[in-house]
Amino acid sequence: MMTGLKSIPALCTALFVMLGWNIGQAGDCSHDLACIAERDVDAAQVPRLRAGDLKVTTDSPQAEAAYRLGRHLTFIYEYSNAVEKFREATIHDPDFVLAHVQIGRLVTEEADWRFRKAEAHMPDVSRNERIYAHLVIDDALNQEGLAYLHELLPDDHEILVRMAILRSDYGDTDAATEYFLQSLNLNPASAWAWVSAGRHYLKSR
Repeated sequence: MMTGLKSIPALCTALFVMLGWNIGQAGDCSHDLACIAERDVDAAQVPRLRAGDLKVTTDSPQAEAAYRLGRHLTFIYEYSNAVEKFREATIHDPDFVLAHVQIGRLVTEEADWRFRKAEAHMPDVSRNERIYAHLVIDDALNQEGLAYLHELLPDDHEILVRMAILRSDYGDTDAATEYFLQSLNLNPASAWAWVSAGRHYLKSR
């Protein structure tokens, strides 16, 4: 069980109930936020590569492990620890494009050179990684790019949250809610997904 990470899901669920949001379908845990929030999560399993996750280009297993742990830490808002892991990834693989992209996103004073470093090696990575990298670098909700990635990676937690935020911004409440539910089923420990879902609810009222 992942202790210490259930507070945000529990708080968000309590807020949804207090404000009267229809938070799911009784008896169907995959569509019931209260049920998802109560789910036990194995901390050791969360950062590991799942079948539906975006594959990354690196020859170093240590770099990939550090990168994936860094991504998990960003989802629970532990940004300083995430940066440490992304730096660790670049030590094991100095040309690790997505690790440089993540550091550039989180450390403003390093953004320019980190993004330039990533761009220099962008031809060496997959098209999926290039599209994802530019979504992060541009900090944009690019509908075409997200739709492409979602079609190829329908079970990638981050892509689902980004799709949910995009649909919410376009006022498509039902689609946004469904994407949030899918993302939270994949990663119930993601504070980012819970907080984003809460913002979506408040905006849709």
